[in-house]
Formats: sequence, C-alpha cells, structure tokens
Amino acid sequence: MISIGEDLGNLAACGMAVGVGDFQSGNIDLFSNYPEEWQSLYFSKGLMKQDPIVHAGLTQLGCNAWPALNQRNQVFMGAAHDHGLRDGIVVSNLIGGSRCIAGIATSSEANATERQTALAALRGLHLDYLTERATSLSTSQKELVYMFANGLRGKEIAALYGVSEQAIKQRKLHIQKHIGVNNFLVVVNVCARAGITFHLTS
Repeated sequence: MISIGEDLGNLAACGMAVGVGDFQSGNIDLFSNYPEEWQSLYFSKGLMKQDPIVHAGLTQLGCNAWPALNQRNQVFMGAAHDHGLRDGIVVSNLIGGSRCIAGIATSSEANATERQTALAALRGLHLDYLTERATSLSTSQKELVYMFANGLRGKEIAALYGVSEQAIKQRKLHIQKHIGVNNFLVVVNVCARAGITFHLTS
C-alpha cells in the first residue's frame, strides 16, 4: 500500500497520482486522489499508454514541469485540462528496477524549493514502500537474506540447507520479485532498512 506523506499532499493542490512497480508490464500499485470522473475516463480509455506524465517519468529521473509536456499530446492534455489539471510536476525515482512516478497537479508552477521537496518526499515514499514489502517476506526468506547480509556465500548456504546452489539462486529471485526489484544487493539494502539484516524477526 502506498502511503502519501504530508509534503507531497501539500504540493498537490489539484490532486495527484503515484505509481510504483513495473510500468512496462502494468504491474504497479497505484494511489490517486484525482477526481473520480477523470480516473474513470483514464482507466476505461487505457490512457496510461499515452500519458505524457508517465512517459516523462519513464524516460527521465528527477522532477520536471508539466508545461513542457503539453506539446507532446494535445488530446490527452486537453482532456486533463477539462478536469482542472493544468499545471504540475512529474517526479520519478528508480531503485533496482522499481520505478516510482508521481504526477502532481499544482495550482501554479512549482518553484525550485517545491520541486526539491517533492523529489525528497517521493524518494522516501519509494523506500518506505519497498521496506514494507520486505517486512512481508516469509520467515525462511528473511533468514536467507540475513545469511547473505552477514557474509555467507551461496555455496555455504546451499550446504546448510542441503540443496543446490541453483536452488538458492531461485530463492533469491523469488525474494527480488516479491519486493519488486531486480538486484539482490538492493534486497539486502532494503532489508537492512527494515532491520532484517541485523536480527531475524518473524
């Protein structure tokens, strides 16, 4: 579940949408407080594929203004404008293949301080989201992460479990998929943030 902090909420005078996950496959978790009518139109028409905000978030990291995007898709932006979404920022963050994109509708053009605030808030939100997913790992998955984080190698762990190294690699991949990242080092870092690499919790 995506938890929106006060900093992002204060910037989104006209609403926002935040998505985390794999946007290419459409496997994302989404929060939106845009008008219901706009959300209904957006999803019924499959507008995510042509959304210039999503496109910008997939191709650029950091924070960018909406006005520069208006030229790219007049039809889409025209529909957005009809629902009062005229100014805003798109904020994008990437952690180990997990993408977090926020489209934040503002009442006026965001200044540099507001952009920095939005970027820092989105990065924190993204880390919190991945950390929460790490805490929902099974006890055996947490145990495996704990072993790697404390210096054991795949071969040693395989011997402890009485399985092949390939079986351990598959377990690592399942953990990566559960958290939503493509790198086991990121798994270890996220699990460290959750406290899993310091002591085992069920």
